[in-house]
Amino acid sequence: MIGKRKIFFKQIVAWCTILTLCLSFIPGYVMAAQESAISLEKAVQTAKTAFNIPKEFSDFTSGYGQYDQHQAWQLRWTSTKEPKGNMYVQVDAQTAEILQMSFWQASKEPATKGNLPVISREEAVEIATELVKSLQPQRMSELKREETGDEIISLTRWSTSTSRIKWTRQVQGVPFPQDGITVNVDNQTGRITGYNFNWTAGDFPDADQAIDLAEVREAWDKAEMLQLQYFYPNTRGTEEPEAERKVMLVYRLVHPSQGILDALTGKPLEFGQGVGIDERASGSLNKMAMDKEEEIVLTPEEIREIEAAGQVVSQKEAETVVERWVTIPEDLTLQSVRLGKDEQRAAEARTWYLGWRNESKEPNDGDVGWVEASVDAINGEVLNFSWGKHEIKEDGQQIKRLNRQEAQEKAEAFLRKIQPELLKQVQLNELQVAEPLRPLVAEQLPLRQYYEYQRIVNGVVFPTNGLSVSVDTTTGEINSYSLRWQQLQFPAPEGILNAAQINKEYLSRQPLILQYMEREGSSQARIIEIPRGNNKEISLVYRPVLVPGQQNEAMCDAKTGTALDRQGKPLAKRPLPYSFTDISGHWAEKEIALLGQAGILGDYGNTFNPERPITVVQFLRALLMLERGVEQVQTLNDQEIIQEATDQGWVKEKLQAGDSINRLLLARWGIRFLDLEQVSKIEGIYTAPYQDFASISVPDHGYVALTWGLGILKGEQGSFRPEQTVTRAQAAVTLVRLLKTQL
Repeated sequence: MIGKRKIFFKQIVAWCTILTLCLSFIPGYVMAAQESAISLEKAVQTAKTAFNIPKEFSDFTSGYGQYDQHQAWQLRWTSTKEPKGNMYVQVDAQTAEILQMSFWQASKEPATKGNLPVISREEAVEIATELVKSLQPQRMSELKREETGDEIISLTRWSTSTSRIKWTRQVQGVPFPQDGITVNVDNQTGRITGYNFNWTAGDFPDADQAIDLAEVREAWDKAEMLQLQYFYPNTRGTEEPEAERKVMLVYRLVHPSQGILDALTGKPLEFGQGVGIDERASGSLNKMAMDKEEEIVLTPEEIREIEAAGQVVSQKEAETVVERWVTIPEDLTLQSVRLGKDEQRAAEARTWYLGWRNESKEPNDGDVGWVEASVDAINGEVLNFSWGKHEIKEDGQQIKRLNRQEAQEKAEAFLRKIQPELLKQVQLNELQVAEPLRPLVAEQLPLRQYYEYQRIVNGVVFPTNGLSVSVDTTTGEINSYSLRWQQLQFPAPEGILNAAQINKEYLSRQPLILQYMEREGSSQARIIEIPRGNNKEISLVYRPVLVPGQQNEAMCDAKTGTALDRQGKPLAKRPLPYSFTDISGHWAEKEIALLGQAGILGDYGNTFNPERPITVVQFLRALLMLERGVEQVQTLNDQEIIQEATDQGWVKEKLQAGDSINRLLLARWGIRFLDLEQVSKIEGIYTAPYQDFASISVPDHGYVALTWGLGILKGEQGSFRPEQTVTRAQAAVTLVRLLKTQL
């Protein structure tokens, strides 16, 4: 009996083992999917009902995602044969709603010089609206289509052939921009190539309780959102000579609220303790300084020559300077040494970059693993240093750490030693607060505290100059240090706009608009696979929103209020489409209107003047816009346009910007634009059915014949008429025909 029991017990164990092994081979998502309200079969049916899936997309796979108690089926169809393509659909496993769709298929059509839409914006809107009504009929009343009238179509060959139509969720008549529906429609085929649905569950404050705009403006002014600063443009990515770069007075939005006000109280919205600095993500402060410029590294031979000439401190002297402020453990060896130019600091600046590493033994907890530093090779000052050690495992024990005030005392005691005079010329940036270097429970203090002291000149902050220090809160040691100080000429803060004036200028470009916004988390923290979340904390806010045609500004001129980019240059307005008022019924209306939608040939605003002669610079500007895009060309002046067109090889004639052009020039430039000039030079093979073809110079026969054969230019009453002046309407038609040309 006992033997039978043993055998029976062994059988149970064996069967349990087999069952465990079987379960281990079942994907986790399958087990989770079994608990979903919507089966995989139902999800597939939902997707195929909503979208037409090409028969050639025969390879099918599925997946399942889960986050915050929300689940979704992930379906993918792929074509393994030409033309290749794929389609991805995401279906909510609880509600069967389509969350996302993306479609791609290689084009079967031959390439052309441009990307001309077949489907108009209005037609694309109709297609998208029909889809939204079929997928979310119950939510249509809560959606509002965004149509600002500032969308331009791109005609360049490399541009996307997609019309994007977006609906924003409205709650109590107030927009909630992060929620809504976006549909992408291929403007060549009319096919829907993208769909995204996002709908947040949350408690929305009563919009009727919002304070009025006058109170908001008063609160904005009181919060001092914009700060007066000195700004000095850097050299990266610019060709501007050092002598032409000047320190400027600017206003910048620096308030931690990002200019957003609580619509119920008028108080600036608080996102946390300020701007976080995570030194793990960016490496050391030394590396950050090194990466600011594409440094010019000197060879060992050049370094020896410069040292011998006494132009820089020697490598050994640089090492000694670092060791005065940083203890280099004996088991660390100098692994990297470089001497390079640092033109961002000064035109003739030289910097020693030094790095020590421990590569000889297995490190223990608390050991310093590396030290990096840089030294001014001209005056021998330490520019920055940082070091890292292997963290000590706490094993659940609470280690006493310095609080922020205690760590600040350590930081300033160090600065009084290393830069006593400069410390008198800086102030602590109270908005700069370090984030903990790893997750902490509420009562724990961070492992490191970071302090940024900004340079003050004439009572105005110069934020790119100053001193930075981080303190190890367990030992009180200075973990990193950075010095940034430039010898510059600073203009006096005179003749500048006051706070009320600059606020008026700034808010004219981005007025305060009432909106809902989610407070918890960020767009980066959201899980891409599941674009829906649990109940969220929703705030009613007033926030700056750009007016149509306006681009995001980095700062504004303190004297004029003009919007500026990151280099302190006036910010070009975003190109807008033109709706020409004088082309109705014109024979070239269709082509002119198309170019207007692309923001091209708007030389006279919304009046086109179709029968007016087109000038050299007007036509060349349009040609460059077709090649590079409107935004890349709109800021070029007339001479720059002609020079760029000459550099492209299109213009080989001596012309003035305001000259008119004739049909022969139009033929030449069109063929050069299509990169067919070498073909046009072949002699003795060209003819065209023009009565005056024989009178055209032989070198131009190729241009004239090719434009006729490709359908770009046609004659009038059987003649080409090479000297005839080209009108703006004729130029518009020619431009569109050039884009249609198959390559």
